[in-house]
Amino acid sequence: MISAISFSQDRRTLETKVADLLAQFPATSLAYTDKLMEDMMALGEAGLTQISDQIIPPGTGDDTNARFAIETFSRFLSGKGREAGRELWEKVCITYAIRKGDPGVTDFFIKQLQLTGSDQAAQALKIYISDRNNCTSAISAITAIGGKTSEQILAEALKDRSLPCAAAVMNALASMRSGEAVNEYIYWSTVENTNTKASAYNALAMSGTPQAYPVLLKAAKSYGYRWERTGATAAL
Repeated sequence: MISAISFSQDRRTLETKVADLLAQFPATSLAYTDKLMEDMMALGEAGLTQISDQIIPPGTGDDTNARFAIETFSRFLSGKGREAGRELWEKVCITYAIRKGDPGVTDFFIKQLQLTGSDQAAQALKIYISDRNNCTSAISAITAIGGKTSEQILAEALKDRSLPCAAAVMNALASMRSGEAVNEYIYWSTVENTNTKASAYNALAMSGTPQAYPVLLKAAKSYGYRWERTGATAAL
């Protein structure tokens, strides 16, 4: 009985701390913002989870303070020297990002991982590359995380011929100058969608691989080496 009462008191104390913290957003100065960030970190995983629980689908209520606190916290932890806190926050955000719920809430937590995620987050978010609702934000986050793991995840995704965000994936790989998926770029350059073709040609050009030149040359020749929307000639 005593332990049950103590547990209840602990929960109320934490809930009160969370409520008091959120009531102070937005802060009145940068120095006070930093203090609130330290207070938020001191709440631990349980407190961060309580705050995250307050994020609701857009248009269903007021979660302004919780969103403001979380976005500020993610930016705060993205700075140098805050790796320990970043690891814990990444764990919390992954939990909420991979829940099968409202796409708007999912998008919100994916965007936090864009600031604080590691290879672990990239692996967790790859399930959304084939999700029409959240593929754009997932690709942006995986690209921002960067590194070989992210590159391989994006390259592998292009093997899905029904991929809804193929152009965005190839744009991301082009920004990495990746040659990991040259055969896939060649495939996607044959589809009818102009934007997808353009992204495929650009990815081929940026890959710098020997296989790219014949494809780009053939495409440019087919357009009479003139400017057109796929950018084949410009990519050559």
